[in-house]
Amino acid sequence: MIVYATRRLLGMIPVLFFIAVVTFALMHAVPGGPWDREKRLPPQALANVEAKYGLDKPVFAPSWRVWEQEFWRELPDTQFVNYITDAIRGDLGVSYRQLNRPVADILLEGIRISATLGLMALVVSTVVGMAFGILSALRQNSWLDYACVAFATLGASVPNFVLGLLLMVLFTVHLHWLPSSGWTNPTTFFFLSIPSNWKQLVMPLIALSAFPTAYIMRVVRASLLEVLHQDYVRTARAKGLAEHVVVMRHMLRNAFIPVLTVLGPVAAFLVTGSFIIEYLFAIPGIGRQFVYSISARDYGVIMGATLFYAVVVAAANLIVDLTYVVVDPRIRY
Repeated sequence: MIVYATRRLLGMIPVLFFIAVVTFALMHAVPGGPWDREKRLPPQALANVEAKYGLDKPVFAPSWRVWEQEFWRELPDTQFVNYITDAIRGDLGVSYRQLNRPVADILLEGIRISATLGLMALVVSTVVGMAFGILSALRQNSWLDYACVAFATLGASVPNFVLGLLLMVLFTVHLHWLPSSGWTNPTTFFFLSIPSNWKQLVMPLIALSAFPTAYIMRVVRASLLEVLHQDYVRTARAKGLAEHVVVMRHMLRNAFIPVLTVLGPVAAFLVTGSFIIEYLFAIPGIGRQFVYSISARDYGVIMGATLFYAVVVAAANLIVDLTYVVVDPRIRY
């Protein structure tokens, strides 16, 4: 397993490099720059600012002739090469629109809030989705099954921002029960950042966890229905085992591999922050920072958030693959 994990970790390097190349190219291909405003800067001031941050250099390579002559002696002095070499040393650059604040500090502050909301949404999605999926599979073609399937269909069909707006209209505008936005006076608990007003968590949590709950519920239901009539399940029941023992020890464990497969990307998506939900509810997480950085052409934050998200997704998939052995001892690496 150690050899397998090492190969996977080494395989992440070309993946991250490819993501960095694509993001860097798309980011510079979009018209505009970090200092584009309604009142444009004087040409000399703009040139000085770009020279200060190295934006006056070529994006990838100056020319093929210069590349062939100088590549083997030293790396070309381009924006991409300089960024990659700095990132390898742990320097993700600074934010151009936030007073030269280091990108690493911005991501660290935002990920605390995004991870808090994401982990809570992951727990809710997993518990509710698995509970509804088990009930739906065990009561196939009953009214309970139809109700669970209708709930899953509705949760998967309604976009999270539409659900968030509906919740705001209902609970904030009409009932005045919950605040519409904010993350006031957060309390740090280990790596998490919990707001002092717990009501600020309710609507973002529901809106963020609706689709993952429906997705997990459908996967659990389909997996359990596949193993429901297997021979080993009939044998376990013939031995007189209690129904909950048959479900938990025999059925659910064998049906958990597909569920575990989808939990990895779902966990990475939730923990790293939902861009739309954080922007909609004014939650200062990494997703909201990413949205603002795109509109402001803040190259450092865009690159840092993209690479961070890619690392989290790759790590989540690796953890899922290694967990297969725990769930199913027949799997070997």
